[in-house]
Amino acid sequence: DTSRIAPVNMTLAEGGRVTVHDPENRLGLADDAHMEKFFELVDDPRAQVLVTRRAESAPGLILHPRDLCAGIGCRRGVSKDEILQALAGVIRDNGLAVTCLARLASVDLKADEAGLLDAARDLGLPLEFFDGSLLDGTPVPNPSERVRDKIGARSVCEAASLQAALKLNPAARLIVPKTVCGNVTVALAG
Repeated sequence: DTSRIAPVNMTLAEGGRVTVHDPENRLGLADDAHMEKFFELVDDPRAQVLVTRRAESAPGLILHPRDLCAGIGCRRGVSKDEILQALAGVIRDNGLAVTCLARLASVDLKADEAGLLDAARDLGLPLEFFDGSLLDGTPVPNPSERVRDKIGARSVCEAASLQAALKLNPAARLIVPKTVCGNVTVALAG
């Protein structure tokens, strides 16, 4: 909500300070020696900045870091709508903000999967494909020998989400493990 920017800007322009709640230091301000000139606890909740992946409804300016990678596994021929519904459901059910999504990822065997390609296009997100052997070597909490027998990797969604997230942040971790939604599996890492 861009209307929440004005109170923060006005407070800074008037020489005031705003509260920045960034528990994971995503803005990198925790080590900034000049931070105390601009930020402190204030009584005006409109002059707050909250940095979170959560779908919050709090006063002040809420910033969602664009760092979540969704790993998607699916059966052949699954529709774009089923993929989008599964992804939206997993994000919603885990209290996350869809605006945190940075990219989608899957196994390279799905590079021609129309539903997956169309879902990424509709979301305006890049879609990255990983080699099955790379995914197979990625440690995940829910490996499947049945999946390995079919595609050569014990994991698609968890391993793909982790591999994509690790490219953005070497300290990335699995946020939401494999969730089965009909013909689609979804995992989130960041």
